[in-house]
Amino acid sequence: MESNKDEALKCLAVAQKHRSAGNYASAKRFCQKSLTLFSTSEAVKLLEIIEVEYRESEASGSAAAGSSGAEGCTSAAEAHPSA
Repeated sequence: MESNKDEALKCLAVAQKHRSAGNYASAKRFCQKSLTLFSTSEAVKLLEIIEVEYRESEASGSAAAGSSGAEGCTSAAEAHPSA
């Protein structure tokens, strides 16, 4: 499967670009594709990093959404009183 190595490295580069942009779902998908084409230790390590960062971003994103949503309701009521 040496013929797939170039394509795998291209997918790995795309995965890194998506990771840098914070698009972890796409980064994970391209990293998995890279591993399917030609498994490298670099791709395995990158996939582990992406998965950790993805979980962290989801955890902080849901916490931020929950707190800002509650604040948004009270501040909107205070800023625009009825009557």
